[in-house]
Amino acid sequence: MQFVVVSAAVCYNMVSVGAWNSLECLLTESYPTEIRTLASGVLHSSGRLASFLAQLCDGFLIQNSVFLLLLVNGGVMLAGALSATALEERAGVSLDG
Repeated sequence: MQFVVVSAAVCYNMVSVGAWNSLECLLTESYPTEIRTLASGVLHSSGRLASFLAQLCDGFLIQNSVFLLLLVNGGVMLAGALSATALEERAGVSLDG
């Protein structure tokens, strides 16, 4: 059972780091230089806050069921991935306006 939990945690971390790297690429391509720092700060601050809250929620969920914990985290990540599809393509568009 421990192997399954550790394997799932490793896969979760792999996908999570990939998602953050994708956000970093989108951030640099989507915003003009003047507001890029503000956008990056908001993104990272909200990520830290969500990470703190996730630990509290995960602690509650893991007491009930590991499957429920993975289901909830997978659902949140899926919702984030689906919301990213709503972003417009910015390739070749000038960042000035």
